[in-house]
Amino acid sequence: MSGAGALDVSSSMTNAESLLFTLKIIDDVAPSAYEWVYDLAGCQTLHLTEGDGITVNDGIATVIIDPGADYRLAPGTYKHGCIITDKVTGRVQQVFDGEITVTWSPNA
Repeated sequence: MSGAGALDVSSSMTNAESLLFTLKIIDDVAPSAYEWVYDLAGCQTLHLTEGDGITVNDGIATVIIDPGADYRLAPGTYKHGCIITDKVTGRVQQVFDGEITVTWSPNA
């Protein structure tokens, strides 16, 4: 997990969809070498950590951010971001930040 700065991860979805991100890690260091934290701010503030909405899998080098199938966002725009902390050095890095735009769906 190295780089000059955070990625801009902005996306859109409808209020009928569940919030879910899968990150494929391309690095020499296993994802479990870091503590992962995801925050989403808006009308429903969400704070996820490893084991509580974040699953780290070294075998396939993925990190899954999933608050659960029933977690839905109301229409609007939300700021979100993910940080990692190196478990050995304590160094903190922003992995990504951006906005999620949620539009209304008649199927919600």
